[in-house]
Amino acid sequence: THKLTNTGSTQIAYTFQNSDTRSSESWTSDVEPDPTAALAPGETVTITVSVTAPAGASNNITNTTTITVNAQGQTEALAVAEDITRIGPQFGILLDPLVNVGTALPGATQSYTHTLTNIGSTTDSFVLTTTHGLGWETVAAPVRIDLAPGEQTEIIVTVRTSPSALSGTLGTALLYVQSTVNPDTNALAEERTTILQVASVNISPPQSVGVNPSSGVVTLDHTLKNLGNGVDTFTLTVESTLGWETTITPVEQTLGVGRSYPVRVTVRVPDGIEPGTFDLVWVTAESRADPGVRSRVRHVLNYPRTQSATPIFKVYMPIVHR
Repeated sequence: THKLTNTGSTQIAYTFQNSDTRSSESWTSDVEPDPTAALAPGETVTITVSVTAPAGASNNITNTTTITVNAQGQTEALAVAEDITRIGPQFGILLDPLVNVGTALPGATQSYTHTLTNIGSTTDSFVLTTTHGLGWETVAAPVRIDLAPGEQTEIIVTVRTSPSALSGTLGTALLYVQSTVNPDTNALAEERTTILQVASVNISPPQSVGVNPSSGVVTLDHTLKNLGNGVDTFTLTVESTLGWETTITPVEQTLGVGRSYPVRVTVRVPDGIEPGTFDLVWVTAESRADPGVRSRVRHVLNYPRTQSATPIFKVYMPIVHR
């Protein structure tokens, strides 16, 4: 609607000419009343402009209706007004995508991107908030957005995972967008982050053992511990640098997070070893989840050289002649 006021000094009735920028696409418009009743100087009348769009018109299409005011019987334009009509609801938003999926290491940051579009017919302001089901730090940027009809912008949501998160944990963050003009206009999206496995293992302790030709079989006991954030299987091997006969039990072990298991190594000392002989025995635990992750421990088996229990000293005396 418009208000038309006679600002002249004589009584006048008014007529209107109206046109549409999309008239070739079957857009039409009408003005009522046309003509108006005669208006005395200073008198005002309400003018109603009706715009009809064709069936099937696409969202976000706009049409401009121009209304020209003339004194009845005259062609001179006394005033001009414009009405812009946009197809679509007055308020509306489109948030895309509604679900993002990603992976991250414990304590790492994962970013997700959305596009927010104002599909309403009026400029609107939107506020963004986030929550996380597992309490992980989640931030959206920007936190407030102003968009004209049809305008869009990028939103980035950053999720920082817990440093202690276990492998396979699924954390879901929620992004909530709401219009400040019309709170019923809102959208919700999800960021789903799955924690990757980080392998870590320890086998201990190192030992130093004295041996001799009659030692026979030497037993070395260890503790294998899974220090990673997920269930893992570890391959266990033993190696003697001198090629002495060795065994290890078990050769493979699956452990839950933080769990330990005993590992036993035996080494057969050869009968004919010489004093001063020493063997380095290496025990290795390797992760199956990440073969590049391993723990090694070194043992020293030493046959010391024999020393005399009582030192022998020689004393030289001078010869004296009388």
